[in-house]
Amino acid sequence: MTVKEAALEVLRAVGRPLSVAEILAGIEAGNLFQFSTSGKRGVVLAALKRHAENAHSCAPAKEKVFRQVGEDRFEAL
Repeated sequence: MTVKEAALEVLRAVGRPLSVAEILAGIEAGNLFQFSTSGKRGVVLAALKRHAENAHSCAPAKEKVFRQVGEDRFEAL
């Protein structure tokens, strides 16, 4: 499972927008992705922004599966 897939699973299970910290906590609680870095929040934020509408990314993905709904909040499409 990728970070994108793990974040999407967390957001769909909750059914409402979450902060990056809440998404990361859900990923870790569900053991959905094994991070190999101490910068977990940055990894999650980059994946969210890359695949989100209304977000700026230096390497945007064609497929958008998230929407940024606040400074630090995202929801599943």
